[in-house]
Amino acid sequence: LRAPKQTSNGFSSVVSSVEDELHWIGSKMFAKLLEIEGWNVHYLGASTPAKDLAAYSQQHEPDVVVISLTRDVNLRRAKECLYELQTLTKPPLLLVGGSASITGSDKLTGALIAPDHLSGLILLENHLGLKSNLFSLQEVLTGIGRKIQEKRKTLGINQSELAKMAAAT
Repeated sequence: LRAPKQTSNGFSSVVSSVEDELHWIGSKMFAKLLEIEGWNVHYLGASTPAKDLAAYSQQHEPDVVVISLTRDVNLRRAKECLYELQTLTKPPLLLVGGSASITGSDKLTGALIAPDHLSGLILLENHLGLKSNLFSLQEVLTGIGRKIQEKRKTLGINQSELAKMAAAT
């Protein structure tokens, strides 16, 4: 699926997952959504150590650092990341998203918390005073859903089998 990129909004972000967090699809999808919305995105991928994320952020000075957190066992790692990023010379706005961000939200001080991609995008846009382009986002998400459905049907698997395959990765 290719989506038209909006005009640059002048903001930059770093998107990553905490160390030992191997789930990368959610963070990659959010990075792509930010790109579509006109962000300059640095995607670092899965399992990024806190000190490395902080050093990269110190060097590139993003407006926002987005941290993906899907497993409760990695809450301590997320707290380490937040601490390292909050002590930078020029601390960025912090957003933590993913299923474990909700259960651990009381422990993730100093960060915006998003249960899903759309909420994360809305939080950032509201916090930074950006105009949302949710119609185009809805089109993109619908297109992604269609592509997944087509691929699933081509492979001859049902939704339950796809869910099991996704959980195994």
